[in-house]
Amino acid sequence: MKIRIFAMMAMLLLCSTCTACGAADDKPLDTGGIPDTETAESEAVPDYLDTLPVYDLSGGSIRIAANSQDDRPNLHTGAENGEVINDAMVNRDRIIGELYQTDIVYTAFDSRGSLSDEISKVVRAGDDVYDFVIGPPCQCIGNLSQEGFFSI
Repeated sequence: MKIRIFAMMAMLLLCSTCTACGAADDKPLDTGGIPDTETAESEAVPDYLDTLPVYDLSGGSIRIAANSQDDRPNLHTGAENGEVINDAMVNRDRIIGELYQTDIVYTAFDSRGSLSDEISKVVRAGDDVYDFVIGPPCQCIGNLSQEGFFSI
């Protein structure tokens, strides 16, 4: 069994849910000739969600194994809590779940070694436990890739 990896899945919709903030006296950003979408009515910018491919996962789950530590969290808390990144990830998972008729299920590992050991064990056993892995490139993904555990 090969596990597909998408190292930045956590950022899938984050760009569409975050906004930049600035002081009221900030000078306008030089866009290098890119038209302002608010004033350029003839050049409408499509909603990011409208550009995503259409799939129906019929209620199945997307299972993600992720390294997430208190000092370096890669996962949200499970509910909005007022923290910008956490709330954006919760909102992203809700939107993706509704769009694709799926649940996103995370299994968190509190150390890089425990994630690497788990993925190694699962792949060697041929178990179909995870669809994606979010882990540190050098101490987890790199080592497992060299052992041939991943495919794209």
